[in-house]
Order: sequence, then structure tokens, then C-alpha cells
Amino acid sequence: MHRRLPVFLLACLAGAAHASPIPALEPDPSAPAGACGMVTTSARVPEGIDLHPARVLRAGEHRLRARNLHRLQPGLHVLVVAEAIAEKDLSTVQVRQRTQLRHRNVDIYKPLIVEVRPDRLYRVGVHLMRDQLDRASIRRNAYWVPVVYEEMQQSCS
Repeated sequence: MHRRLPVFLLACLAGAAHASPIPALEPDPSAPAGACGMVTTSARVPEGIDLHPARVLRAGEHRLRARNLHRLQPGLHVLVVAEAIAEKDLSTVQVRQRTQLRHRNVDIYKPLIVEVRPDRLYRVGVHLMRDQLDRASIRRNAYWVPVVYEEMQQSCS
């Protein structure tokens, strides 16, 4: 169905070496048995292009532990992502509005669809949309989008 989704798909709507990879929503039938890819988040993201840290909370139906490296089976995954934009990157008013958003239990998470390939590492972050930092956009949680900002070859074993 979605065999060729691009890696940098922005959706509109963080595994130990011994852990089993999380199964894909739509597995890749061509992947070798036991193959996996990895998704990571980091406090260090490229500067100067409004990329910021993220937290990946779930992969499909699987709740992820609080670490920042997760092994996933090859195939299509829907990641649930939260932003971790530092307060220093927002004004005092914007920080207050974001805090109010979180206290209202508004859906502050966003999905990110990633097609994981074997022996690949995907770095996930959030893109701060500076033109969407008005009060209404913050109330709608429309000021950021989750992104895969880097994909690189890395053995999963």
C-alpha cells in the first residue's frame, strides 16, 4: 500500500541490543529474518535550522521506554512524538502558553510515519515553525512538526 513513503514524511494528524525489535505496522516482506533498523532521539540536533529535540513515546501499539534508541523491524511504523523544545528558544509568553496547553491535556503528541529499512539509523527531532508561534497556533499545537532529519547506515546487531 505505502511501499515507497519518503523518509522525511511530515505527518499532519526513544532499545537495548538484547531487546527484540518492535514489529512494523506494515512489515517489509523483503527484509531478511531478524533484520532491524533503529530510531533515535538526541538532545543534540543540528543548529541553525530550527531543529530541536524530540521524545518518541510509542511505535504503533508499543509504548517505548525512556531511552533514546529503539530497535524496530523493517517496514512502516507510526511513531508518536512529543516536542522537547528548550524554554530558552521560546519567549516567556510562548512558554506560558505551551505550559497551559499541556495542563489542559490537549493532544500534545503528533504522529510521524517512517519506513524503516534494515541496518539504518533514523534521527528524529522536531522542526519549530517560527511563523506559527502566535497564540492561536500554540493553542492548536501547530507550532512544531516531527521530522526525520538524518538517515544513516548503522548495523542493528
